[in-house]
Amino acid sequence: FGDGAELFLFGCSMGSATVLMASDLPFVREHVSGIIADCPYNAPEEEFRYILDRDYHLPPFPLIPLTSRLCKRRAGWAFDERTACDSVSVTDVPILLIHGTADRYVPARFSVDIYESRHGVCELLLIDGASHGYSFYQDPTRYLTKVDEFMKKHAQRRVLSKN
Repeated sequence: FGDGAELFLFGCSMGSATVLMASDLPFVREHVSGIIADCPYNAPEEEFRYILDRDYHLPPFPLIPLTSRLCKRRAGWAFDERTACDSVSVTDVPILLIHGTADRYVPARFSVDIYESRHGVCELLLIDGASHGYSFYQDPTRYLTKVDEFMKKHAQRRVLSKN
């Protein structure tokens, strides 16, 4: 994008967990002005435990350890190797967390946990009555106002350059 480009990372659900887990990487810390994470979870294992219990009434053992080992073998990482809280606790990249209070797929408490683990600037916007990924649709004015304020506040914090 050339010199002076502003980079903000945005993700929803798994994408938001991904951008949060990347928040402590050197390139992100050096070049990204802020991260906006809509309905993130902290760790894959935590989310899988929640879904196994809520939807299937199954205990986490032996399914989670087995699938974590399979993931390690096939993809190169295990479920417990990286969490959003780990990354957020050491990064100085500003973060905006957005979550619906009626999210039954990824509970809003996951965003609260991430918020409480923060190191640097971190803001939390809870949208009353919004289900998973629907915060924008539940209250578009509040959502867009908060995102706009966040981006304006943190713009030009980091500027991408070719050097």
